[in-house]
Amino acid sequence: MLALRDKMQAEGRRAGMGQELKAAQAKYTEQIRAVLTPEQLTKFTQMQAAQREKLRERRAGGQGQGLDD
Repeated sequence: MLALRDKMQAEGRRAGMGQELKAAQAKYTEQIRAVLTPEQLTKFTQMQAAQREKLRERRAGGQGQGLDD
């Protein structure tokens, strides 16, 4: 992840960087899932869903929203 960030900063924002980041995140998530117990996996999945919902709310409400969290 840090390597992608460094690459983006060095080369500037380029088309396709989002896809590279998504692929790296998917790989990272798969590695985490492989070592979690069923209970931990359930909690991890719930946490991911909560983060996605929080992001959706932030995008819908504008960048300045959610400072009370």
